Amino acid sequence: MEIQKMFLFISSIVLAFCAFILNASQGNQTVQMVCSALIILSFAVIIVTFLRMKKKK
Repeated sequence: MEIQKMFLFISSIVLAFCAFILNASQGNQTVQMVCSALIILSFAVIIVTFLRMKKKK
């Protein structure tokens, strides 16, 4: 349970970090692609962790 909360916490930090970088690097295609991939990955982690937490209850 605690590990899953840590995953959620880390993912949300990564999301915020990527959003910040996306705003900072206007027009840099490579950076935007990498950040988009990271954001999608973080969302996947958050959704999976959330579903696992719900199943255990």
